[in-house]
Amino acid sequence: MAENTVCNWGEFLGKRASYVLKHMGFNNLTIYPRRGNEPVSDYVVLDYNDRDILFFVRNGLIVEIRFLQKHSEKVYNFNTGLSRDEVENIGGEPNKVLKASEIGFQAPFEHVYVYNDMSRFDFTFEILFDKDWVSKQINIYP
Repeated sequence: MAENTVCNWGEFLGKRASYVLKHMGFNNLTIYPRRGNEPVSDYVVLDYNDRDILFFVRNGLIVEIRFLQKHSEKVYNFNTGLSRDEVENIGGEPNKVLKASEIGFQAPFEHVYVYNDMSRFDFTFEILFDKDWVSKQINIYP
C-alpha cells in the first residue's frame, strides 16, 4: 500500500488476517500474542511498526485496529496530534467521554472520546488523549 494512500480502514474489520497480509504486505511486520484477562480475550497482533498500526486478530478475524501516535495517515479525517476542539470540529460531540483507565489504558492516556453512533461510522471509534487533551491514539472496532 502506498505511503499516502487513503484507506477505508473499516473494511478491514471482520476480515481474515490474510486480508490484511494481502493488502498491507509482510514488510516491517511483527506478529506476537497478546494475553487478555481470560483465554477468550487473547489476541494475535499484527504490528506494522513502520506505519504505527496494530491489527488485533481473534479466531482468525480482525476485531480491532489501533493507529498509534506516529501513524501519519488520516483515519476518517482524524489523526493523532489533534486537540480536543479539532477532534470535535471533525467528528462533532462524542457519544461518550471516559477516563482512559475505564477502558484499560494507562499513561500517557488520560481521556477517551467514544463515537459509537452507527449513523456516523459503521464501527466504534475511540480517540485517546493525553492529560493535555492532545490525541495520541485512534482505535476502531465493530
